[in-house]
Amino acid sequence: MILIVDDDPEILDIMTMNLEDSGLEVHATTHPKQATGLIEKHDIKLCILDIGMKEMSGYDLMKVIKDQFPDVKLMCVSGYADLFEEKVRALGVNHLLSKPFSQEDLLSAVQDSLNIRKRRKGAGGSSKGASNKIIPSKNNPIRMDIIGDNFVEIVQVTDISEGGAGIYVPHSFSGIDISKQINAIVTLPGQSSFKTKGSIKEGRDNRHFNLEFVNLSSQAKRQIGQYAKTMGK
Repeated sequence: MILIVDDDPEILDIMTMNLEDSGLEVHATTHPKQATGLIEKHDIKLCILDIGMKEMSGYDLMKVIKDQFPDVKLMCVSGYADLFEEKVRALGVNHLLSKPFSQEDLLSAVQDSLNIRKRRKGAGGSSKGASNKIIPSKNNPIRMDIIGDNFVEIVQVTDISEGGAGIYVPHSFSGIDISKQINAIVTLPGQSSFKTKGSIKEGRDNRHFNLEFVNLSSQAKRQIGQYAKTMGK
C-alpha cells in the first residue's frame, strides 16, 4: 500500500495513475497534514513525498512519519533534489527522485523500496513501449490535438513513448468511439509537430485514456527519442 503526498494535483494524479497502471494500490492527498491519518487507516508501507509543499514541508512531514511510523519507508521527489539529499538521507529515505522523472524511474524506485521483483519489459500485459514512458514536466507540457469524426480536442499528455501516450481530457469525454482510429498532432517542447494515427484505449475513468500509436513514423520516433534525452532518460 502506497501513499503519495504532493500539493500539486496534476503531478499527484500522474504519479497515482502510473503506479495504479502497474498494479499497485495507491492512496493520495494534496494535504500533508492528512498523511498520518491515512497511514494509520490504510496500513501504508511506502510514503512518497514532495519536499516543497506549502501547508507543511515534506522534510517536516518525514520527521513526523519516522517518529510515529518508523516502519514506513520513505521516498522523496523534488525539483531541487541535490539541495536536500544530505538532510533526507539522514532520515533514512530509501530513494530521492529529481523532477522531472520518467514513469520507469518512478516505478523502479518504488519496486526497490518495497523489494518487489522488477517486471521484465513486455511482461504482465504491458502495452508496446510501456517501459520507456516519459512523464513530461509541468513547465514543459506536451501538446496533443486529437481529431476524430465529430470532434477536435486539445488534451493533456500524462506520458509518452514510441508505443503511445497517456492522455487526460479536462471534461467528460464519454462519447468517444474507441473502435475507430483517430488522427493526432503531437508537439514536443522545443520541437516541430508530427502527425500520427492512434487507437484510443479506455483508461481508469472517462477523462483518462491511452492513445496507442499506429505506424509511427521514423521521424516521430527520433523526436520522441530526442525528447527522452532532454528529460534525462
